[in-house]
Parts: sequence; structure tokens; C-alpha cells
Amino acid sequence: MDAVQRELREFEGVSVLIYDQVCAAEKRRRRKKGEFPQAARRVFINDAVCEGCGDCGEQSNCTALLPKQTELGLKRAVDQSACNADESCIKGFCPSFVTVEGVKPRRQAPVAAKAAAEEAPLPEPKQPALDGMHNILITGIGGTGVITIGALIGMAAHLEGKGVSVLDMTGMSQKNGSVTSHVRIARDAAQLKAQRIPTGEADLILGCDMLTAGAPDAIARMRPGRTYALVNTFEQPTGHFAQQPDWQFPAAQVRALIEESVESRADFIDATQLATRLMGDAIAANLFLLGFAFQKGHVPLSAEALDKAIEINGVAVKANQAAFRWGRKAALDLTAVTREASPQKVVALQRPQSLEALVRSRTEFLASYQNAAYAQRYAELVERVRAVEERERGSNQLAKAVASGRPSFRATAATGSTSRATTTPCSTRRAFRSGTPARSIATRLACASKPTATSCSTARSARRSGSRTRAATTPRASSCRATATW
Repeated sequence: MDAVQRELREFEGVSVLIYDQVCAAEKRRRRKKGEFPQAARRVFINDAVCEGCGDCGEQSNCTALLPKQTELGLKRAVDQSACNADESCIKGFCPSFVTVEGVKPRRQAPVAAKAAAEEAPLPEPKQPALDGMHNILITGIGGTGVITIGALIGMAAHLEGKGVSVLDMTGMSQKNGSVTSHVRIARDAAQLKAQRIPTGEADLILGCDMLTAGAPDAIARMRPGRTYALVNTFEQPTGHFAQQPDWQFPAAQVRALIEESVESRADFIDATQLATRLMGDAIAANLFLLGFAFQKGHVPLSAEALDKAIEINGVAVKANQAAFRWGRKAALDLTAVTREASPQKVVALQRPQSLEALVRSRTEFLASYQNAAYAQRYAELVERVRAVEERERGSNQLAKAVASGRPSFRATAATGSTSRATTTPCSTRRAFRSGTPARSIATRLACASKPTATSCSTARSARRSGSRTRAATTPRASSCRATATW
């Protein structure tokens, strides 16, 4: 690049340099297909250090940063299957990030996927009548295979000699934006007119993502008495979560809107979780949903044609056919499939934690985080609150709230002690326990030579109150690296 710039500066007048580079999202897609080298490093978040401030989201605007509920509050985690591996999230000032070299995230082992393909044939559902047009609206987000589902349905209809049109609306799909596919099937191609499904004319809404299924464009296609909706309830955060750390997924509101729009002719299942447990990969969720809708009698095609379309597509044929079959089985007996996806385990019953036990565990945490004196100040505070509350109200609810929340505040306020939590081997291993053994682990610490007048929690408070003054005038500490190998 430097040589080209030096050459261009020798020309008189205006010169133009066009720099063509593959974006991070496209690199991720090519990696999945084996067409691009795997990233040498992976980024993980150590929840023992993370304050949940959302600075990583502001720096990267990345939807692979997911909420993670912990004992000490809401933190962040990196979704390794959606991560672009461009490391843009670590550009901010945050010591919770751990970069790991030579690691490859493990996939969850599939549960009896082979058995699903070897069982007896499933009953063929009654296909809907094709008196006119049969309209299927597929909604989802980019990078999850929404376009592929539309293409498979289109190919299956073509194999049966039916008329079909498929209109894909991709939009900002590379950033997990909304993607829709309008699929229209008729007995004959001459019956096909407009490719876009008219208002209130959808026969099936295949909601691969809950928020896009409840979007105004999808709701407008629904009509009570005609439309059946099948919706994936997995809560995939949007870009709003990257910019708004306290954003909450509106699951209840979206579900109520969809049910009202179709007069309760809807099924809601966590297809992502089921597909991940059954097939070992969340990408199988959309074909799982297609199999479910097919077995319910809302897809006017044969199972043989759909299986053949998957075969023609030529990508992970056996796995995709198994995912389609699991979806069909779920439509017949969702309880049995859920049981197969979750093998029986011994469940430890946890009774409500007493105030004394809560204080004891939090005191140990603060003592290891900084020192015994620091933990003692916390215990004395809780005891003062408990004494007053017991005298005035005869309860300990407020004391429990203080005991539960105060350690998180004290830990995030003590920015100088984050190095202990960061460099503790067991804590760092926990951040990437889903990965294979690593060659080296690099943690990012705040340099003591630079001022750190505010912590992430202070910046978050400023955002909540609408104040930007303190955050804007506070010098940012630079970050350095401390590398350790285990």
C-alpha cells in the first residue's frame, strides 16, 4: 500500500486509489465453506472481569456480543459461531478480553443424529390444496440460511413441475439485519403474477427469527383465518443491544402481536436450541423449522422432493436431511424430541440461599478479588442494613438485595484489582472452556502509568443519566498485554 501511494503522489493532478478488500463478514462466510484460512486468534470475554458496560459493542457494533446472566449481574459473551474474528471489539478500553492463539471452538456433540435417519418412514402429511397461490414468507437474519430455505422450496416445487417464484429481500444482511424470502407456489407457472406476497395473503410465516417475524412488513402479510405462523423463540439480540447495554428482548410483546395477527394459529418453539442439541450446530434450526411446518401440512410439496432439493444443493446433505427429519418428528411429538435433545441428567435442587450463606460467599469473593479488609467493609455494611431492617420491618429482604448487589459494585469500582481476576488461570480458562487447548493466552490490562479516572461502570451511569461530560473529559488508559501460557 505504501509503495502504491508513493507512486501515485508523483502524478500531477487528481489520482484515484481503489482499495478492494474482503470484509470481515464475508471472510467468516468463506471460512465456514473452507474457502478462507481460519483465524489464528480467538477473542473471549472473562466474565470475572466484565462489567457489562457495553463499551465493546460501541467499539465494534457487533451482534456476536451476547448478554450473559451471571451471579453478579448481566455480563457479555462472544458468540464464537457468529464472530467475524476481526477483533474490533477489543479496540476499546476493557481488561476483560482474552485473546487465545491456536484454539478452535468445539461444536456441541449431536444427539443421536444418525438414528433419526435410520428410523422407519414418517407419515406423509396432508398437503394443502393448490386452488390458487400458496404463499410462504420466510423471515430471519443474515448469515443463518434464510435464502437457502427459499431456494430449497423453490427447487422442490420445480422438481414436481409446479410454478414457483422466489423473491429474496436481503437488506443489511451482513450485519445480522432482516432478511425475508417471498415464496409463491402454484399448479402452473402461468398463474404466477407479482413475486411479492400481497397484504394479508400469506399462508405460512416461517419465522426463523422472532423479531423479524413480528416486524411490520411480516405482520402486514398475516390474516386471521388464513395465515399459520411458526416462530423460532430463540432470543437473538439485534444491533440495538450493541449500542444500548440495557436493551431487553421484547419476547412477550412480539409473541402477543403475532398471535393476535393470526388468531392464535401459531406455534412457538426454540428451534435454535433444539437444533444445536440434536445436530451440534445452530445453523440447522431453519431446516428444522421447515420440517416442522411441512409435517403440520403447510407446505404443498412432498418430502421426497424436499429431500432431493437438499441433495441437489450439495452442502452438508446428510446433516440437513437429518435436521429436516427432526423437525418433522417434532411436529408429531415435540415432547419426545425435546426429551431426546436433553438426555436425562441428575439435577441438583438448589434451595433459596440464606442471607448468612450469601454474605459468606460474597465475602470470600471480595477477599480473593482484593483483600480481607475490603471484604470486611462489605460484611459490616450488610450487617448494618440487616439490623435496621429487622428492627423496623422484621424482615431481611433489603439486606439480601444489598448483599447480592453490593459485591458487584465494589468489584467493578476497584479497577486496580482487575489484574488478579484477569491473570487467575482458572478464571481465564473458564472464559474459553468450549475451545480446544490453546498454545498461548493473552490478557489485556490497563497500564498503571496512565490515569484511569473513571471505570466502565461510571461511564455506564453517565450514559443512563444522559450526561456525557465526565466520560468525554476523562483520559483513557492505554491497554497493554500480559501473555501467559498454560
